[in-house]
Amino acid sequence: MNVTTTRMFSLHFAFLTGLLMRTPSATSIAGLCQVGKSTAAAALTHQTFTREDHVTERASAASSSVYLAFDYTQSHHAGSEMQGLSYNYSSSHQASKLGQRYASVALVHSRELPVPISLTYAVSRELETERYPFLTPSEELIQIIKATKDQGIQFKGTLADAEFGNKKVVGHCVTHDDPLMVRMKSNTRVEYCGELVTLKSLLSHVPRKCCHFYPKFNWRAKRIAVQYDGHAVDILVIWRNVKGIWSAFFLLSTFSQETSLGELVQAWKARWGIEVIHRFLKQNLSFGACQYRDIRAHQNWADLAVDAFHLILQVRKECPGASWKSSQLLAAARCLDRVRTAVLQDLSALEAA
Repeated sequence: MNVTTTRMFSLHFAFLTGLLMRTPSATSIAGLCQVGKSTAAAALTHQTFTREDHVTERASAASSSVYLAFDYTQSHHAGSEMQGLSYNYSSSHQASKLGQRYASVALVHSRELPVPISLTYAVSRELETERYPFLTPSEELIQIIKATKDQGIQFKGTLADAEFGNKKVVGHCVTHDDPLMVRMKSNTRVEYCGELVTLKSLLSHVPRKCCHFYPKFNWRAKRIAVQYDGHAVDILVIWRNVKGIWSAFFLLSTFSQETSLGELVQAWKARWGIEVIHRFLKQNLSFGACQYRDIRAHQNWADLAVDAFHLILQVRKECPGASWKSSQLLAAARCLDRVRTAVLQDLSALEAA
């Protein structure tokens, strides 16, 4: 490696170490790799720490029988000078909050750890530019499905929440034979037995006692064939018991009839893995703590947070039974060793020059 390459390698692992140790400030990063604070800050704003094949490389950490989970996650900010800020509704705050939105993609399975493969800055309509185009949620999901398939990543189908349950997404997946399971709003209209009815009204035809019980989840479920916007699809009526109260929600499925109802129920439960990733990134890897003003810095920060998560996954696979916390500490120690090695190489190269 030449001096510049060695220094970038050192900075890369210094940022990863900072995120893993929850000390990701520019001052801390600069101290780890013995460069100026301005050098560390400039690298995050002007450089990139990912390769073109980073998505396929991350996907290789998952098995071949996984599902593609897609959703948005947000980082909230109080200031108004940062690039790309806009108001988005936050379900956790039950209000619109100022911040940034990211399109999140992960590979999930009910018996495996979730694997994040990308976290991409989502530009609002007001801030759209040629370099940063605006995409509706439907366009974003369709683009993600296409891109993931084009990259040769294998997955059994796509799982998405109610924001993506619409005619455009369903029509695309049916037309292109892309299995999809998406949550639907209760006022969605479908054709059932020759009548146009809302999903909520289907409950009169699907009482809880007539649904198959899944004791592992404490859910009851039934699959019903319907027409949605002229497409033959299935509606899964799911009854769940929350604190002794039974309530129902609805999933639309374009999976083939060869996929059992039990497998679909397990797949939907596995979708929770993407929420686990979001929570861990925010609580343990400082995602959302980036205070730089530049959009590129925020994208770099998100990519580094995902890479840090993968380092923890690697430790957990090597050490079955290890906790998330202990795995994070070990991953941080390994990163720190690589930073120190790179710094020594950098110093040697400078002395030789």
